Formats: sequence, C-alpha cells, structure tokens
Amino acid sequence: MKALRMELTLEKQHNNHVTTVMSSFLDTNDEISQMDNAIKTNRVYPLIKGKEAANRIVRGMLAGEREIKLPYFVDTLLRILNLLPIKWQEGLLLITTSKIFLKFKKDFT
Repeated sequence: MKALRMELTLEKQHNNHVTTVMSSFLDTNDEISQMDNAIKTNRVYPLIKGKEAANRIVRGMLAGEREIKLPYFVDTLLRILNLLPIKWQEGLLLITTSKIFLKFKKDFT
C-alpha cells in the first residue's frame, strides 16, 4: 500500500486516501472459532468480533490512519520484530508458528 500512496502523491491525487488494515484474531465464522480453540490462541488474545473490528477500522480511517493493525498488541509486536534483522525475524516466526500450524493441520485434515 505504500507504493499506492506514493503513486497517488506523484499523480497529485490528494483527495484519495489509503488505509491498510492488517487484521488477525477475527471471529468471522465457526471454522475460525474451531481453529482458535484447537490451537489455543484464545489463551493469548480472544477473537475480535466483526462489529468491534469494523468500528475500529472506521474510526482509524476517519482519523486518517495509514495502517490499522488488529488487535493492538499485534502492532506492538510487529514494531519490535521489525527492529531485528530479517533472518532473526524469520527464525522467530518459524519457531513461534510452526508448532501451531502443524497442530492445526493435524486436527483439521
């Protein structure tokens, strides 16, 4: 989306605004709830209801935010993670998500 914002700026499209929404942990359907229960992410952070997410997104867009990350703690974690070298970022993501992914794959296949 940064590229789109740059393009709009270069083309002097000042009345068009872009907001990127990066969401996770959204309670969108029964499959998501089942997956959440299976991999136990709800112990870390409960699923966000659609209405709650929509309200946050609209508030952010009206405030002119360029990026909206849901839930808030994901924003903080990503900011910290981005301070590390790419190789470390990838390693940490693999360490933290591989067991969860394998458990999910086993439970749902």
